Amino acid sequence: MKKNLLITIGDSWSSGAGCGLSNKPGIRLRESFTSEEEYLNYREEIHLLERTYGWANVCANLLNYDLINMARPGWSNPGLVKNIIDDVQHIKYKTMYDRVIVVYVLSDPHRFSLFTNYNLQHISTRGFTFWQKDDDDPKDKNFRLPQLPETKTYKSPTEINDIIWQAFIDYMIPVGAIKETVFSLKCMEHFCRSCGYEFYWGTAFTPYKELHPYYLELNNCIHYNEFDSFKDMIFNKHGMAAFAPDAHPNELGYEEIAKYIFSKLPL
Repeated sequence: MKKNLLITIGDSWSSGAGCGLSNKPGIRLRESFTSEEEYLNYREEIHLLERTYGWANVCANLLNYDLINMARPGWSNPGLVKNIIDDVQHIKYKTMYDRVIVVYVLSDPHRFSLFTNYNLQHISTRGFTFWQKDDDDPKDKNFRLPQLPETKTYKSPTEINDIIWQAFIDYMIPVGAIKETVFSLKCMEHFCRSCGYEFYWGTAFTPYKELHPYYLELNNCIHYNEFDSFKDMIFNKHGMAAFAPDAHPNELGYEEIAKYIFSKLPL
């Protein structure tokens, strides 16, 4: 007898980041980490807690579905969509499962991803952070573009490139970020429909109404007309008790998200 499958997509809010930093008895690791080396000492334990107590696994257990969690911490919406289409388009899950549900919790609209010779490169315009595909790979580098001074005479090619990049940030990002997010959402929706998968989406911390001028099909937004984002939902219910010190949800926050999504999926 074939079972059912839940596929989850998103950034760190869907990978379970924040688990292990709460006050829940028996699973607390540390309040915070003072260095990257200290974090690496606990990485395996943290990842196990994230996989266990993140909303994706809790929701799959409530449904009694198999789970494929394709969340990637720090990734952009375009990057998440490119990743899932590249990785699973050739796998016909509908031949293996009676029912396939895809739940996509949107990442930060101000993140972008571009194909390079090294797979995907991710760019965050909040602080101008760049990083490569695998966040856990020590070969990957993180660096920040410097903030430009307000007044300066620019002469070198590097400085000219900085001016162009700053202009991109200042004038193209505000609307462009939302449009890029909407386009990613539409691509994911059409991909799921073409595969025969049920598709639902929500937002981690970006108000879904920001997408409305460019994306009119809000009926498959799982929290449409109830609250702006999952961040608002868990904060309004539990305050800061639902959050880890790093501002991600903790086990309580993810449990609330999982129960809410479970309650909205047609059974």
